[in-house]
This record gives sequence, structure tokens and C-alpha cells, in this order.
Amino acid sequence: MRIYEGLTNEYSEITAFILDSLKKRMIIGDSSGYVSIFNAENGAKVKSLPRHKADVIHILECKEIKMFVTSSIDN
Repeated sequence: MRIYEGLTNEYSEITAFILDSLKKRMIIGDSSGYVSIFNAENGAKVKSLPRHKADVIHILECKEIKMFVTSSIDN
């Protein structure tokens, strides 16, 4: 069990979270619209995805095509 700090900026809350199918990466969405991928073993940021304009409300992994899909209320 681990505790990671600083995964979002100080003004954002985590609004969506999943582990990938191998449980090696954490995909985190926040209330500022940012989506980032982190290494689950050490908490290091692997990648930032394009930003939404509002809260990220859901993250889905499509294993067949090796893709993550994120949704937001920023319509």
C-alpha cells in the first residue's frame, strides 16, 4: 500500500480514477479537466493527456485497441 501526493494541482480534486488492466498505470482525471497517467509502482507521471474544459467524470480502458477514453461535462 502506498500514498502519493501531488498527483493533481492544489486547487483540483480527483474526480475519476482507474488502474489499467495490468495494474501498472493509474489514470487520473481531476476537477480542472486534466487527465494524467502515472506509474502505479512509484507514482511518477508518465504522460499528460489533452485537457477537458470541465470536470473529468469517467475514464474507460478499451483493452482491444489499447486506448483510454475520458469523458467530461464540457459540452
